[in-house]
Amino acid sequence: MHRFTGLLVMLCVFLLGCSTDKSNPAGSAFVDRNPGGVVTVPPISNQSGSSFLEVITPIILGQREEILIGQMNGMQFQSLFRFRVPVDSLAKLANGVAADFVADGISISLGLRAKRLVDQTQVVVLKPNQGWHEIQSFVDSLTLTERAFPVSLIPGATGSVVGDSTLVVNLPVSYLDAARVGNATAPQIDFMVAPDGINDFLLDVVSREGQTIVALGRQPQLVIPYRVGSNVDTFRVGAMADTYWGRRVDGGPKKDHLLVSKGTFYSSILNFAMPTDIPRGVTVNSAQLELDLDLDRSYFTAFPFEMYHVEFQTSPQDTIYTLYNTQTEVNPTATVKFVFNQSLVQAWLSGRQVNQGVAIRAVGSPVDFTWLVVRDARLNIIYSTPPEL
Repeated sequence: MHRFTGLLVMLCVFLLGCSTDKSNPAGSAFVDRNPGGVVTVPPISNQSGSSFLEVITPIILGQREEILIGQMNGMQFQSLFRFRVPVDSLAKLANGVAADFVADGISISLGLRAKRLVDQTQVVVLKPNQGWHEIQSFVDSLTLTERAFPVSLIPGATGSVVGDSTLVVNLPVSYLDAARVGNATAPQIDFMVAPDGINDFLLDVVSREGQTIVALGRQPQLVIPYRVGSNVDTFRVGAMADTYWGRRVDGGPKKDHLLVSKGTFYSSILNFAMPTDIPRGVTVNSAQLELDLDLDRSYFTAFPFEMYHVEFQTSPQDTIYTLYNTQTEVNPTATVKFVFNQSLVQAWLSGRQVNQGVAIRAVGSPVDFTWLVVRDARLNIIYSTPPEL
């Protein structure tokens, strides 16, 4: 009995020695460490974006589906049209001669494919003072700068948007009469339509080559009501030639415009300052670039572009570009979101690369004028912290 009692006492002493107050060999703070977590950074706004001209490509815009007229973002779009009036043939149909042909009016109907800020539309109608043809570049191929094209105002000529789908140009009869002096039997009527240089707007006119469903039956058409003696009739004919080109005005886009374009190859540099309160050693889980587009001043249907890391040398034109994402295509929506290369953000945060921003550049041959206007750019970052932080 006494031996059993002694064993019981020893067992109790042993159990008391194994109390939870005994020091944990792994350290008492082990269970209290920060387990880490995932942090969503508030959107980082673009700090110092800018646009710069890379090159004006001497593209040929004749024989295309569209003709642009207007003024947007420091660019002006001018168009040329040519029609032929077979005065001699029309007179003979009425048993007359060319001198008997009398025009009572001249109007040209230009069908619209699309438009921007149409309420601000003010165009001028001008006389070309040199010859031109559709397959013609209006850029000096050596200096890659725009060439001047001499024109003069046509007194009495007007141009205005009628309804939702037509730009109507009215020419004075005297303009045809002057052309008949040089060619009495089949004079040509050439004219330019250009913006007045005051307000921003854009008209996308169906060209004579337009073949899409939206273009059918809406190509440029000249209409002349005329008389030959007592015979009265109306002559209608399509354009012989048409083309357009763009040129910079006042140095091109304003410095605070974020523009990405083809035709005139503008790119934009975005600079996002990394927040100073992000701890060192974090892992960037994802990064997303979010752009608000000014759709009134943009012009595109689907716009492919790429993003590059930039390293400045002396100017944007003397900059090293490193491709950091695959081609991205933007569609015409007010806000665009796409993946931003997270390894680049990781490199900025760790100090392995200097943060001098990224460039957004158009992709593909600049065979037309298309462009994006960015109103606001934001970088969204999500990162995780390890347990030891």
